[in-house]
Amino acid sequence: MDISVREPAVAGMFYPSSPSALQEMVRSFLTFSEDLPRDSGILPSALIVPHAGYIYSGSVAGRGYALFFGRERASSIREIAIFGPSHRVPILGCGLSRARFFETPLGKVSLSRRLNEALAELDTVEWNDAAHAREHSIEVHLPFIQTVFPEASISPVVVGECGVESMAEVVSVAFKRADLVVFSTDLSHYLPYSEALTVDTKTADLIVKKEYESLVEGCACGI
Repeated sequence: MDISVREPAVAGMFYPSSPSALQEMVRSFLTFSEDLPRDSGILPSALIVPHAGYIYSGSVAGRGYALFFGRERASSIREIAIFGPSHRVPILGCGLSRARFFETPLGKVSLSRRLNEALAELDTVEWNDAAHAREHSIEVHLPFIQTVFPEASISPVVVGECGVESMAEVVSVAFKRADLVVFSTDLSHYLPYSEALTVDTKTADLIVKKEYESLVEGCACGI
């Protein structure tokens, strides 16, 4: 089986399959976020962004990527590590893809061989194309990356059952080798809106404070 190109699995479901409609939607999410406060030129080294269908999560993801959109320093982002939880394939540790490209309706994104090989050296990480084949948690971010960082390559990492210390080792390598690290996660699921606001705000506060021990099951997808 030719796995040189990982074809889109959720185009037409999670986001438009039409290139023009997809590009228009992504740009609308980025433009909608132009009111975000801009700092003195410091760009974040990581983003935590959601992976639901665009009608649910696109505007929130857009607010993250808008921090880079149209800024000159965005061109310095050449390698991006993307971590997304596995929804379809049980996996111990983390899974990389041997594909050369991941494809969306906007075209192909190249995979960073250098970054992949650095991550593959870790005991917690394996090559697992089956885990990537139908996974949406990484795919939905690619149109944003193609629009904001058109020259960037990626290292997509599907995350399964993985202990905190092992995951910290993987993430540490990503931060040392990549120009940007993207964590794909939705927050609480199926709660009434007012309750979701309370739970999600608490989750966000704990993340900012780096108090991961206080995070509980169900507060985020792929916790």
